[in-house]
Parts: sequence; structure tokens; C-alpha cells
Amino acid sequence: MLNYGEEAFISCGATLDLSDVIFGQYRAITAKDDRCLSELSDNIFTRYLTLVGAAYALKRVGKKNCAMCFFGDGAASEGDFHAALNFAATMQCPVIFCRNNSFAISTPALEQYKGDGIASRSGNDVWAVYNSDDSSAYRSKKEVETWMRYDNPITSFHRRLHNKGWWNDEKEAKYRTDIRKEILKSFSKAEKMHKPSLTELFSDVYDKPT
Repeated sequence: MLNYGEEAFISCGATLDLSDVIFGQYRAITAKDDRCLSELSDNIFTRYLTLVGAAYALKRVGKKNCAMCFFGDGAASEGDFHAALNFAATMQCPVIFCRNNSFAISTPALEQYKGDGIASRSGNDVWAVYNSDDSSAYRSKKEVETWMRYDNPITSFHRRLHNKGWWNDEKEAKYRTDIRKEILKSFSKAEKMHKPSLTELFSDVYDKPT
């Protein structure tokens, strides 16, 4: 499954403390940190109320932390999302709702909301975030090519780093070489791992299997 448009969310993790809580969604893995990731959800985010409950718990015990969640534009049409917003606002919970890549699988945000979407910042801009389907069925090839060229978060961030003098071709070449070695090393390690036992299917499902 492609995850174009998700790359910029790595900057969200950079704003968090290691004791903050993340409620992820399967394509928001760029913000994942093993020390603060609470759980990953399926493509329709179903953890809004759990999220604000966790945030409220942090507030009750006096911790100066927050809970953050990631979800798709389409998931914002779920009833739980609105209930969670109300609870978070009423109880003044330290919670952050994150996500906006302008599409809900096949439905553009402009066709889903009366307003201008669910976020006030572009999810394709790393700086703005910080301070399995075939998309050709509903996006024209020209639209995708235009996005890749002008609004791709990696492309725009790369261009800005170069313009600021913080990055150059030499650093780029070394970085790509180092990352390739790291990826191949991880592949090699993963291929040698044994498959889990079938009994693992029930791990963390029931308290006491019967």
C-alpha cells in the first residue's frame, strides 16, 4: 500500500517527549517511537475516546504530558471523532489530533466537509506540522504528477534544506549510501527470524484464554 503524503508526519514525533502517548494509525508509522507508542489502529480510526481518556488520565495525575493521535480525513466523519472533540474541549484534556492529507481514500476533503477540512496546517509541509488502493481510480495522472513535483513533502523539504544551505549533494549521496546499508542489514536480519507460533494469534486478545 502506498503512503505518499504521510512522510511529513515524522516531524510530529520530534515535538513529543518520550513519556507522551501516541495513538497511531497504520500509515502514521513515521511518528512511531517504541517508548511512547500506545497502539496502532486500522484504517478507520476507532480510538478517539480512548485517546481523550488517556489524555484526561494524564491531567488527573498531574503529568505535564499529552496524548496525540493520527487519523485519516475520512475517519473525521465518524461520530466518535466529534464526541471525542467535545470531551477533550469540555475536560480541557492535553490532546492533539493530527492528520490531513486531503483525501479520504477516494473522497477529496472538499467533497466531505462544508468547511476547508479538518486541519489548519498542510499535512504535506514538514515545517507546518512541526511549528492499498489504486489512486488512479479517482485521481488523474496529471494531478499526481503535479503533486509529486510541487507539493510532495519530501521534495519541498529537500528544496528548503538546500536553499538554506543545510544540505548538499555530497551529504545526500552519503546519506543514501548509509541508509541503503541499514535497510539491507534489517532485511537480512528479518529474513533469518523464525515465524511466530500459531498460539501467538491469541496473545493480548483474551485475559485468560478458554
